[in-house]
Amino acid sequence: TPIGVAQGWTPETYKYSVDALQSMGYKYIAIGGMAFLHTSDLLSCLEQLSIIRQTDTHFHLLGVSRLEHLYKLSEWGIV
Repeated sequence: TPIGVAQGWTPETYKYSVDALQSMGYKYIAIGGMAFLHTSDLLSCLEQLSIIRQTDTHFHLLGVSRLEHLYKLSEWGIV
């Protein structure tokens, strides 16, 4: 399965990257650079990405494990 990799610095730049990858046909997108974000910033960014996520697109967060938010993350397409 081809995996696109989205990088960014702000929710807007992550959205641009994810949108571009989805336009290229990627259905599985790894999102990098979020491991060191504060949980509130991470959740805010992922919420924004969930708005543009196509229903058949899934996200993988590189280096992130916030198990206390697992249910919310799964609602936003994180696998």
